[in-house]
Amino acid sequence: MEFRVLGPLEVLGGTEPIALGRRRGERCLLGLLLLDAGAVVPLDRLLDLLWDGDPPEAARGTVKTHVARLRSVLDPHRDGRLGVRLQRRGEGYLVDVDPDAVDAHRFRQLSARAMRASGAEDRSTMLREALRLWRGPLLADVASDRLRDRVGTGLAELRLSMLEEWAEAELDRGRHRQLIAELVDLVQAHPLRERLVGALMLALGRDDRQADALALYRRTRDALGEQLGLDPGPELRGLHDQILRGDPAPAPAPTGSTLTGPVPTAPDAEHVRPAQLPAHTRHFTGRGGQLRELDAVLAEVTGGTGPAVVVISAAAGTGKSALAVHWAQRVRHRFPDGQLYLDLRAHAAAPALRPIEALAALLAALGLPAERVPTEPDQATGVYRSLVADRRLLIVLDDALDPEQVRPLLPGGPTAMVVVTSRLRLGGLVAIEGAQRLALDVLDRDEAVALIGAVVGADRIRAEPDAVHRLVEVCDRLPLALRIAAANLADEPDTGVAAFVDRLAGARLASLRVDGDDRAAVRVAFELSYRRLDAAVRRMFRLVALAPGPDVTAGTAAALAAVPPGRAAALLAVLTDAHLVHQVAADRFRMHDLVRTYGRERASAEEGDRGRDAATARLFEWYRMAVDEAARRLYPEKLRLPPPEAETDPGRVPARHPPRFGTEPAALAWLDAERPNLVAAVVAAADTGPHRYAWLLADALRGYFWLRMHLVDWKTVAEAGLRAARTAVEPAAEAAAHLSLADLDTFRSRYPDAIAHYERALAFTRATGWLMGQSAALGNLGNVYWRSGRLAEAAEHYTSALDIDQRTGWRAGQAVKRGNLGSVCRALGRLDEAREHYLAALALDVEVGSRNAEGVDLGDLGDVYRAQGRLDEALDHATRGLAVLRAVGDRGSEAETLRILAEIHRDAGRHEAALEAATAALALARDTGERRTETDSLNTLATVHTQLGRPAAALTLHEQALQLARETGTYPEVEACLGLAAAHRRLGTPDRADEHLRRAADLSHRYGYRLLAERARDALDATS
Repeated sequence: MEFRVLGPLEVLGGTEPIALGRRRGERCLLGLLLLDAGAVVPLDRLLDLLWDGDPPEAARGTVKTHVARLRSVLDPHRDGRLGVRLQRRGEGYLVDVDPDAVDAHRFRQLSARAMRASGAEDRSTMLREALRLWRGPLLADVASDRLRDRVGTGLAELRLSMLEEWAEAELDRGRHRQLIAELVDLVQAHPLRERLVGALMLALGRDDRQADALALYRRTRDALGEQLGLDPGPELRGLHDQILRGDPAPAPAPTGSTLTGPVPTAPDAEHVRPAQLPAHTRHFTGRGGQLRELDAVLAEVTGGTGPAVVVISAAAGTGKSALAVHWAQRVRHRFPDGQLYLDLRAHAAAPALRPIEALAALLAALGLPAERVPTEPDQATGVYRSLVADRRLLIVLDDALDPEQVRPLLPGGPTAMVVVTSRLRLGGLVAIEGAQRLALDVLDRDEAVALIGAVVGADRIRAEPDAVHRLVEVCDRLPLALRIAAANLADEPDTGVAAFVDRLAGARLASLRVDGDDRAAVRVAFELSYRRLDAAVRRMFRLVALAPGPDVTAGTAAALAAVPPGRAAALLAVLTDAHLVHQVAADRFRMHDLVRTYGRERASAEEGDRGRDAATARLFEWYRMAVDEAARRLYPEKLRLPPPEAETDPGRVPARHPPRFGTEPAALAWLDAERPNLVAAVVAAADTGPHRYAWLLADALRGYFWLRMHLVDWKTVAEAGLRAARTAVEPAAEAAAHLSLADLDTFRSRYPDAIAHYERALAFTRATGWLMGQSAALGNLGNVYWRSGRLAEAAEHYTSALDIDQRTGWRAGQAVKRGNLGSVCRALGRLDEAREHYLAALALDVEVGSRNAEGVDLGDLGDVYRAQGRLDEALDHATRGLAVLRAVGDRGSEAETLRILAEIHRDAGRHEAALEAATAALALARDTGERRTETDSLNTLATVHTQLGRPAAALTLHEQALQLARETGTYPEVEACLGLAAAHRRLGTPDRADEHLRRAADLSHRYGYRLLAERARDALDATS
């Protein structure tokens, strides 16, 4: 069967339509289930959608009847033989069908494929195919406009985004003249879509109609100012300036997101110029032919033809990375938009980067806040390609594993160049992506001699030329072996080259193979360097090789070796001089992957399993103590699993010298710097043990991820903690992992998933008798219910959690629950109770030292004082709260406090200050991905425009808020309805105003929003 929802609802069996009957309710039910094909849709949501939030008492029975009738048509035998099953699952229903049979799913898939296409023609063709699936508005014959707004906003926005992508692809094909008529219609329908306007301006400019293009810009600028109080964005302004300068063929406007509408960039992301190339390799020698080949590819790419991807493939130790970085440094001035460098870690200690992790790193380097990085690979790829489109970037991808790892990281346009290094040939990139392969061999003899001379000096080369030639051959002319051997020779100025070579050759006879290669030169060079070291330095070398992350510091090295940090720093300096580690930043050291492999082999041989395990456990314990110290400084109110005690945990290895943090910024800076190592440690502990460190670290990092919103790493760490807990059958640890995953889903407004995780956590905490865990699960469930508008349930959960906290004496937990109860009372209009709760919470915050919670509660108190008309006190509390939140780095709460400040300024008549604060709150909320705060900020900004006599601008902003409120909660939905009513009243459309007022009155009465209900009732009374 084939199902069509992009237009009137249709079900086809083969090519013939299947009659579903004329009952709108059952057809609408099927359409709603098909939009989430393969997923369970909760019955409560279906009831809410089918009856617009007001289901009759018989609604559940009606749905049951609808389902039975649909089954009789779609699955009469109840066995799925027609390819579809309609099933009851728990408290919901699902359509079990191949998603590809549903046109909405195919539209998303085709859109994603189109955005991965490298050529404009292919992209245009695929987008046209995707857009043809639309036959009209979503569920045109069964859904009301309101229902369509509630369930179809994302699809409608994606359709508009794909129309924009298609228009830009057509422009890239040079079809501007044929495109103008269609773009005129699209711009008339969507006059504030700046990408569409930019595409039409570009088409007009290329058709020598510059005057029309400039007139269009003026109309758009005026409309944006009148309706939104905004100026055109930097892309549109830049295009306008190009046309004014008479540029005959200005570049296309930058593309937007491929999957979710406009690219969620930070305000300055367009202007970030990454410069990530590592430093030149010292004494780089030779490779003239390969450098010329790379120069030739660059000439073709910048000329608009030829491949944009070069693969440097060679065996380990041949200098692939050194060549790539050396050439990239030479030509970086040819890439004015920046240079990206990423180690893909195919052969590192930590697992190779997954594409989603690589994309997160690249997007961060391009200026995209971590919280805006999608966690799904296809979406992240689309955002990445949108950000790099039409930018002159040089991208170096070092140590690639396979083509599948690289493909999502390749830009779609021709203006960037990508250099990939790998031990493999990566033939798939050559065959499919048209990459050019550059094979690298060992150095020729003259180049090898020159490299040795650069290290030891020309005099020693001239004194013993034959011995130097022997040294070159003993080292197999491998750059890595030559560098290490030359460094050793330089450290022995009184040793003749011939004697040194005799010693090296003798060691070689006893050596083993490296990575299956028949040359043992690299191992011999390592062995010679290693044996020359003191015993303490050798021990540090082999233990540092055990670190699971990409680098080490003096602190982590000290933990591994059980020595003081100062001693560790001195030993690392010796290893640096011996070329066995290299320093990449202040107090940060890395190993070449071959060196690390050798070091681990030495650790196995000389430390044994017991010694290796003890060193790793010391490192993990040091990390645990350090993260715990940072957590106490940054978020003491966050519940954490109790640490293992030596007397109850015989496997615990004590660690010495963990870091101490005197300030919140110091703690946050350490976590930021160590994040890649901490993620690697959690994954390593989950995979190979000790498992307890996986869940302890994952749990302690939960508050950090909430502050910083590194969503990809958050998910990786939480899932690793859960995996370890299940392996070890530790129910309390499993509860903690579910709490973390639930927090992540709450942030992403995935409330049903969050509730499921919190309920699992609650079950585990009850089974184990972990009372503080029960409190955390109950309190967080209350948060989800509060966001969903279920205030009575939220208050019930908060009260139960507070009772546990008072019985256990958990003061930090009491602070959180009192603040949460204040929020419920504030929403219910019980302002005096809200103030008392917030004051109690604030006192507890100060007592336990929770600066973050203190900042939040100060802002919330300011909001209550504002609602009570005490504006001076409101301003004082909100301003103090904002300062605290900025100091601790909680950007999400900073956005909400800015919004509160905007409302205080608005109520005080300081409209310019209100506009500034509300605009800043909205921008920060979008940056941090705080959808609820974004919704509230849109409403706040709209109310300021209303007071300034700009009802059209207010209307547009409230409408945006209303769309977002479908997923973020009913309270902002009521605020939006009240604002829309006021705007419509001023615009002379009283019928629409009354419609919104009735909706606001109904919702506020149903959910108990007393103050909002009074506002709605007063407004309705004023119109009667």
